[in-house]
Amino acid sequence: MKKINLILSACAIAAVALLVSCNNGTKDYVNVRTINNSYAYNVTGSVTNTKKDGNTTAASVNVTTATIKSATAKVEWSEDKLNDSNYDYYTVKFNGTANWTTSNTPAGSTTATTSKFTDEFGVEGTTVEQERVELPAGWYSPTFITQIDSIYNHNYENNPLDYYEYLALQQAFVTNYVDDATKQADTTGSYDSYTSYSSRVRYFYVEEPCIDSLELSFYEFDGDFYVWYDNEYVKLPEDAVDGDFGDDEITIKYTLSDADTRTGLSETEKNDTTVVQSTETAYNFTFKLVEAE
Repeated sequence: MKKINLILSACAIAAVALLVSCNNGTKDYVNVRTINNSYAYNVTGSVTNTKKDGNTTAASVNVTTATIKSATAKVEWSEDKLNDSNYDYYTVKFNGTANWTTSNTPAGSTTATTSKFTDEFGVEGTTVEQERVELPAGWYSPTFITQIDSIYNHNYENNPLDYYEYLALQQAFVTNYVDDATKQADTTGSYDSYTSYSSRVRYFYVEEPCIDSLELSFYEFDGDFYVWYDNEYVKLPEDAVDGDFGDDEITIKYTLSDADTRTGLSETEKNDTTVVQSTETAYNFTFKLVEAE
């Protein structure tokens, strides 16, 4: 028995020294430098974005709310066992659907236009797309042709049409074009100034609204949470994050606003105290840990 024990002990010592097990020479490496944490949560709540544009006398107000219909979130952070740090960094990535409500009140009005739809959950954003515009053969107002050629010649990916400018261009096409039959049937001379053109196709870069995936990032310094916003670390209220990441339930509730910094204004606008241009985004979520089946 002693001889067998000695042989086994020698094998164990060799395995530790070489990090090689006695099982077919397989190598076992254990890396304890970084611990990556990842938790899945079911999420309820909403994001509300409020934009104001105008002056202190009259400003338009646009409010968009995305109320979660069904969504999950992945919360991730890592712990480095070798390199020390004075903060922790958390990311929260959302995926799901939402019921959207948009409300627009024009400057000087008290009546809002509201629309509702269901789409992906996220936040409002914009994307640049190329739109194909086909101008059929027919008769066009010279003013319209000059306008559309000027827009086309100055339209680039880094200088796209605003989405509403694009809609206005489409409407201008409707009111500045007639086909041959209509022109020939006209007896009032309404289209005498119109010029005949053959069919043509134009492609325009357009900045269109879209829904961007929502991803939140949090920095925790000595128990206080911060977010990177408007080129600075913004400290959140003490109750903004209720619970610890990884808990069975967490609530996150805070609002970000650039109303005080007046970002995006020209120097002339910044010096004009009557100018109103602000954006405010309110986040309100409840996270419940997804239980393993």
